[in-house]
Amino acid sequence: MDISDARDFLESKVFDTWVKNRELEQKVQFALVGRLDGVIKAIGGLGKAISR
Repeated sequence: MDISDARDFLESKVFDTWVKNRELEQKVQFALVGRLDGVIKAIGGLGKAISR
């Protein structure tokens, strides 16, 4: 693959769309992990409250 071919691909609309889709997927994954983290912290706090 020539440099010009690679440049054309990276500057294409299809590549921009792919990058945006990947960013959206990552945002969804980060949101899910954040919610799971909150649930885990809440369970830990509940365990501490019950053990008193």
